[in-house]
Amino acid sequence: MRRRLFFALWPSQEEQRLFWSTAQDPRLNFSARFLAPETLHLTLAFLPSVEEEQTEVLISLVERPLLPMILLRLDRLLFQPSGKEGLLWLTAADFCPCLAYLVESLQKRLIRFGLLAKEERPFSPHITLARRVVLPRRPEKGRRQPVVLRGLAQPIDWRVREMALVSSETLPEGSRYTRLASWALPTPA
Repeated sequence: MRRRLFFALWPSQEEQRLFWSTAQDPRLNFSARFLAPETLHLTLAFLPSVEEEQTEVLISLVERPLLPMILLRLDRLLFQPSGKEGLLWLTAADFCPCLAYLVESLQKRLIRFGLLAKEERPFSPHITLARRVVLPRRPEKGRRQPVVLRGLAQPIDWRVREMALVSSETLPEGSRYTRLASWALPTPA
């Protein structure tokens, strides 16, 4: 049986609610289908079709001593066009070098084991808050260019505590995620 799996940075329930609340600003004038707070995460690598017996191989690829300490300053809401609609992302203006290291080393291992094709697009760290976003007026920038909707008055400093291997199942009411394995990331004392 084949499964859709992904590696992700997984926030606590409190952090998920905080992330979700950033998009609940009445000044943001758009229609959207907001994701449930408990599904919010930051995807590191997506594996659309994995044989069930390969799950153990995926788990063995993560070496605990190589996991870095990650602090992300999430400070803006971004509209990412996708066809006639788009996505609402919570993002960071500055790219964390430790996150870049984690993604690169994870992708290299997945490619080496034939579980991931080389990613052509650059990694863009984000937390998807809503899908099917329709802005009242399409931005003047290029149709595929992301648009910053607003900066957060109070940026969120997310001290990432957990990375997870997650199974994704698509249902009529939305995606259902099941964590198959997780690893604690080092945090400051």
